[in-house]
Amino acid sequence: MQSTGFPGAIAAIDCTHIAIIAPGFEEHNYLNRKGFHSKNVQIICDYDLKILNINAIYGGATHDAYIWRNSIINQELERCWNNERKLRYDPDKVGHIINACAILHNICIEGRLDNNFEIEIQNDDVDMGNQVLLHNKGNIARQTRYFM
Repeated sequence: MQSTGFPGAIAAIDCTHIAIIAPGFEEHNYLNRKGFHSKNVQIICDYDLKILNINAIYGGATHDAYIWRNSIINQELERCWNNERKLRYDPDKVGHIINACAILHNICIEGRLDNNFEIEIQNDDVDMGNQVLLHNKGNIARQTRYFM
């Protein structure tokens, strides 16, 4: 997906809510956070938007992350990652990745930041305005701290 700005990406994944009438059973499982009844459908597609995988078994009350954690695709990727753990790039790119990690490590040390952490996204409901604002603040902070 070089032309989209995501080189090396093999697919895109997202969930979407498909509105339905209120079911006569287990209605609460289909009432989504936006207040209407739906199925939460996970779709994985390739660069040409060809659907590679679809999962339409969950009600609208089900969170996207839950659907992903319980998907066959996630389980297969985890199995491959846990067994292999190899960078799948050419040697030059691997060198750049290693150098970038070393720089980030030194930034954490210099800033007395804990570098033994895991990134966990808690909320997928952050609006794009806040994401852009946080991104801009991060760029300004990095430029001020490390490049001036």
